[in-house]
Amino acid sequence: MKTRAKQDLYPPNQTKCAVTCASVSVGLVGASVDPAALTTITRIQPSSAWTKGSLHLPRAGTSFYRGEGLWAVEREGADVAETAIELLRVAESSGTTLREYAAAEGASLSVGIWWDPRGVGGFVAPSDIVRRLCALCDTVNVYYPGKD
Repeated sequence: MKTRAKQDLYPPNQTKCAVTCASVSVGLVGASVDPAALTTITRIQPSSAWTKGSLHLPRAGTSFYRGEGLWAVEREGADVAETAIELLRVAESSGTTLREYAAAEGASLSVGIWWDPRGVGGFVAPSDIVRRLCALCDTVNVYYPGKD
């Protein structure tokens, strides 16, 4: 079996992205999600958080009231696997707490993986990293922006 070096997965002269190419997050969404309480329980500062009914004022367009609460922690980087490890360093120790909170509040608990391939259609992540991410959640959402 032939393996490829990491540098072979990127276009020439672009072994790392000049900007963020990967985002990995864990989050809870639900009508009863209380971001302040969850932050206190986990001692993790969320990257994004709001309560159901809070007013959302987008840069352009019509404002609206949020239909559900959200609490999420996100890490960004140049590589999906490395970014996932950074998220695990922050969130893995609170995995049981997150699962118990989600079950008690009827919230969905998911991990999101987003990447901009910069000419490559996929990403590589060690199976132990993927297993650890899956242990944090009920659902894994993978987002791929596609090619322009």
